[in-house]
Amino acid sequence: MDFTVTMTNATKRTILLRAIGGLEEELWDLCWSEGIDPADLANPYTAPADSERTGLTHLENAQSRLNTATAAYNALPA
Repeated sequence: MDFTVTMTNATKRTILLRAIGGLEEELWDLCWSEGIDPADLANPYTAPADSERTGLTHLENAQSRLNTATAAYNALPA
């Protein structure tokens, strides 16, 4: 996409931190709703292919999004 405004790295870091916080909350919620302790979640997590529990697939996707946002945050200069 072409944007008319260029954001500073500081602004990008602020936005990514806000996104990371929301993704962490989503991940914790999904873990607890599936009976998984968030501290015990493997990284990366892979949902069982034959599972009928769609929450596990959502959990895998949420963790992937969190890892992507965290990597983008870590790649930005301070």
